[in-house]
Amino acid sequence: MEKKPFDIDFKWVGVATWVMTINGVKIACDPVLCPKDTVQNHGPGFSSKRLTEPVFEEHDFKAIDIWLISHEHLDHLDDDGLSRIDKSSTIIANKKAEKKLQTINPDNLNITQWGQTLSYRLNGLTIEVKILPTVHANNFLVAYLLGGGNGYWLTIKKGDDTLDIYVTGDTISHGKVLDVLQGRKADILIPNIGAPFKNKFGGPFTFTIESLQPVIDLVDPDVILPVHFGSFSHFHETGAVVKNWKDERVKIFAEGDCYRNE
Repeated sequence: MEKKPFDIDFKWVGVATWVMTINGVKIACDPVLCPKDTVQNHGPGFSSKRLTEPVFEEHDFKAIDIWLISHEHLDHLDDDGLSRIDKSSTIIANKKAEKKLQTINPDNLNITQWGQTLSYRLNGLTIEVKILPTVHANNFLVAYLLGGGNGYWLTIKKGDDTLDIYVTGDTISHGKVLDVLQGRKADILIPNIGAPFKNKFGGPFTFTIESLQPVIDLVDPDVILPVHFGSFSHFHETGAVVKNWKDERVKIFAEGDCYRNE
C-alpha cells in the first residue's frame, strides 16, 4: 500500500479486538479480553473456550478516540473488555449493544443504524464512519435470531489525501452486504474470518477465507489484515490455516502482532 501522508500502526489483540493508530488518532474495535481457558456460553449447545491469551499492554487501551462495537455477543464485547473502554471515548455501536455499554455511563455513545454516517475532526484528520449492514449466518432464521450488527467503512481525509478502511464485522457474503460495497475501493480490509460454528445449523456465522473472496473482488484492498480466527474453540480456521492463505496482500498475524505501513 502506498504510504500517503498517513502513519498507520495496527495491533491485533485477539478475536476481533484490535487497536489502530492513524496519525495519532486511536481507533479500537470489539474488546474481548477474557483470559485463556475462559468458557463463554452463547446459548444452548453454543459454548466456546478461549484457546489463547489476549496480548496487549495497558497503554494500548489508553486515550482511545473512537471505539467501534460491531455487536453485543460475548466474543465481541465481554466484561473484561468493557472495563477497558474509557467513558470519555466516542463509542459507535448497534442497538443491541446499548444496554451493555450504558453500564459504563459513557459520555458519547452513538447508537447507529445501517446507512448512517458520522463525522469527526481529530488531530487534523476528518474521519467519516459509514455504518454498513451485516448478515450474521448462512440461514435467514438464524441470522434473524442472532441479530444485525454493524460493519464500518472509515474514510479518513487529510487535505486532498484519503484513506479508506473496511471493517466487516461478523457477516457473510450476502447480497445485502455486497450491494453496498459496489463502487467502493478499500486501502485496508479488516475482515472477520474464522468460520465460527461451521458445523452448526446456519453456520459458519461469518466469513471463511474462501467465502470472503467476493468482498475482496469488490473492494480490491491494497492490504488485508485478517482478525477473528484461532482465538476460540468455535473458530474452525486457525492460525495455521491463515498462514496458507495465498494472497500477497494478506498480513499474517498472531495475537499481539503489529502492522505498520513503513
